[in-house]
Amino acid sequence: MMTFLVSLVLSAGPLIASHHEIYSTNNLEYIEKALLGPDALVLFDVDSTLIVPDDAILRPANEDFLEELLGGDFIQSSPAGRRYLYREILLQAPHSLVDPGSVACIQRLQERGVPVLAFTGAPSGHVGAVASVADWRIEELRHFGFDFSGMFAEKGAIELPKSPDKEFSPRFKSGILFSSLHPKGAVLQEFLHAIGWAPQRVVLVDDELEYVQSVGRALEALGISYTGFHYTAARELPGSLEREVAQLQVLLFLEQGQWLDGSHATDPDFEPIRKPRRWLPQV
Repeated sequence: MMTFLVSLVLSAGPLIASHHEIYSTNNLEYIEKALLGPDALVLFDVDSTLIVPDDAILRPANEDFLEELLGGDFIQSSPAGRRYLYREILLQAPHSLVDPGSVACIQRLQERGVPVLAFTGAPSGHVGAVASVADWRIEELRHFGFDFSGMFAEKGAIELPKSPDKEFSPRFKSGILFSSLHPKGAVLQEFLHAIGWAPQRVVLVDDELEYVQSVGRALEALGISYTGFHYTAARELPGSLEREVAQLQVLLFLEQGQWLDGSHATDPDFEPIRKPRRWLPQV
């Protein structure tokens, strides 16, 4: 099912007209059936678009409860530096494909000669025990069958300008564009400038409406036609949240830096490394 959100024609200058549309959908078939060719650029977000954590507490539908358990913020600062709590958890948690057909969908686009990139908001540098989230993500996506490395391979790795308030620079590597927590629209603008290419049309598939809109505003300024898909499939996945299990998972992570996936947390024979010293308040 596709729900129409916004469709508008925006003028980017006296001689340039760009058509901008934003839709909400849970079906990748709409993206694949679009009339796209080598003059277009298709961007797929990663988290909760291509892959999603298996644990219910880490899925989009429960993000408010997770934020409450983590203390109101996914990023914490300390004298030793910033901790990206949610990202550290995702680096440990098991994942699955949001849509089992997504790998084949992207491969068919690639076979048609359509330029396809992954575009993630994740940081590219050192997080937790992982020295390079960029390298880790490249291998993770390959594990699921996604390979974006053929796109703009001749450009090599590209580091893009960093905002003073951010820790990591946006980066392009092996067909994956990392915004490193910067606004995706601004990062895409910088990337297109860096590679010296202005596609006739850009299509973005992302579970975050904010990012879909951010990219639309940036492309409006460039006079590039745009279709944004707010992709809702991960939020609609079946599965119930067991709050007591989720509390145990988060508490163990906060105290020991270890993510206990739900299959172990509900196993009566499983014992954590040690019992947590405290329990989270009832919420």
